[in-house]
Amino acid sequence: MIFAGAMLASCIDEITDGCPTTVRFVVSADEQIAADFAERYDVRTLHVFAFDANTGLYVAQAETASPTRSGGGFSRYEFEMRLVPGDYRFVAWSNLDGPDHSLSRDKTQLDASTINDLYVSLDASVPLLTTNIADLHFGTSVQNVAPKRVSTVETVIVPQTYRVNFVVTGLPAGNNNFNFTVTSDARRHRFDSAVTTDAAAPRTTYRRSVQMSAQTGVIEGSMIILGLGDTPSRDLRFVFDEGGSRLYPRPASANATADLMMMIIASYTDQTGVAPDFGSIFEFTVPLKFEAGVGLVLDVNGWEYIEDNDKIMG
Repeated sequence: MIFAGAMLASCIDEITDGCPTTVRFVVSADEQIAADFAERYDVRTLHVFAFDANTGLYVAQAETASPTRSGGGFSRYEFEMRLVPGDYRFVAWSNLDGPDHSLSRDKTQLDASTINDLYVSLDASVPLLTTNIADLHFGTSVQNVAPKRVSTVETVIVPQTYRVNFVVTGLPAGNNNFNFTVTSDARRHRFDSAVTTDAAAPRTTYRRSVQMSAQTGVIEGSMIILGLGDTPSRDLRFVFDEGGSRLYPRPASANATADLMMMIIASYTDQTGVAPDFGSIFEFTVPLKFEAGVGLVLDVNGWEYIEDNDKIMG
């Protein structure tokens, strides 16, 4: 007890390497997307994990259920944790406490876990999503916590979810429901943000049922999708139907689907003149146009997307 009291007095009188430090942790949005981040990307909760930078072992965590924005329009979220001075990898996630995204292990039982043991995943018991999932954000940094009374560290978070808008024009008027359906093999994020599949879980299906606008004749749908462009091999398939009758892609077989990644890349490149950067662009619009005698085609500046060989043909 005397030794413990002496150590405590030492920590109070002067900060030493073995004394816990108050870490003022600042989570912020990338400046280039800060405006959209504040207006469009919903941060309901924030959770920060600290791991030993050398061993990867879990050390501590902190969370806030009601993040407070500050900084004149630039999104900054601040809270504190106590850590012994040293090198740490900090990992920040948003919205882990909602119904959509969950941690692979109980947050209260992470002792002896390493950073490689953990991932964030969609609920495998809900393979069909007919409403938007919560936005997911991620940030990580390796930083030194210095032996002083208050140490400030910061990490930047960016969205890991993407909004995809579909716009269909030129179809004859009808009263049926139209369905935009996307299936994806992306179900979970590792703590380095890489998206992985889950062989034990079914593919995720995103579906929106909409009706044609009586005023404009346009059919529009929007959905939030996890892990859109992290890897060229991401498998996202798209189908558009009217009352269960498939309208796009054009029938090549009863189960034909379109490559959504190719559609997004083609339409974005046409609209902007450059290929999309999925690390900084988080919303895309895919236009489909009905052509008499042909059917629906991807409307890319008068060029037609041919699903059979994944090319844009004139």
